[in-house]
Amino acid sequence: MGPRTVAKLLEFEQNAVPAVNRLRQLRSEARGGSPGGSDEEIRLAVDAVCAAVEGLQGLMTARQIVATCADLRTWQAAGCEGVPHFDSTRDAVPAPEDGEAAAFVGPVTLPNSDRHDVHIEAFSVIREDPDSTPLLQATYPHPKAVFQSTRLLSASRGLREGNCVVFFPENIPAATRCTDQNFAWFFFNRHTEIYAHTLAITERLCGPGSPFAGEDELVSADVGAEDTYQARCVWGTCTTTSTTPARAPSTSTWRSRRPGGRGSWRSSRST
Repeated sequence: MGPRTVAKLLEFEQNAVPAVNRLRQLRSEARGGSPGGSDEEIRLAVDAVCAAVEGLQGLMTARQIVATCADLRTWQAAGCEGVPHFDSTRDAVPAPEDGEAAAFVGPVTLPNSDRHDVHIEAFSVIREDPDSTPLLQATYPHPKAVFQSTRLLSASRGLREGNCVVFFPENIPAATRCTDQNFAWFFFNRHTEIYAHTLAITERLCGPGSPFAGEDELVSADVGAEDTYQARCVWGTCTTTSTTPARAPSTSTWRSRRPGGRGSWRSSRST
């Protein structure tokens, strides 16, 4: 990741995310009957979101920037009421290449989130495929699979507070039906925190150690963040590719760390 991309990501975190959070707060106040959240304040908040989006060259394509601002303006003209329709934005979101940063600003439903209302959200990612991806995709090809392993970097309140780990075209509210899945962002670094939370619940309900008969401890309890990310990426790659191998792999890609214990993918990275 180059210095210009880092600067853009910081700009996104400092400008786009606060602008979207401010819009969310004002709309919530307006619906709750609070003194804040007047029509004029909400209009100005949308202006601020548009201004932030217009400066996101390098994280968004020119087409995505134009589409996002146009959809925001259309929603603004309708009084920011009801579920917004962001068809143009949906159709302009790209599938980032490996190592490429990307961002999204717009309405989105959040699977596995505690929030059911649709809000304007803002989030940035960087795509980082695991080292095993080329072998898996060559062995189990699926030409129609559209799948990106990403790390969630900055995000507005709705995405930060829930457990959403996916972003598909069908998650963007639109007036027209979604017929093609041109992208699929998976936020696999979120699984580190989610799994740590799962382990805490397991210990609270079942006591320390392993809840499984014949085991004193869970072998996965000490898995680090990078191992978790790599493993989830492998899971995602395998679930979005063909189950019929195109050819037998020339070497085994899985090794056992100890008899009966967990294994690890062979990789130049720490996995």
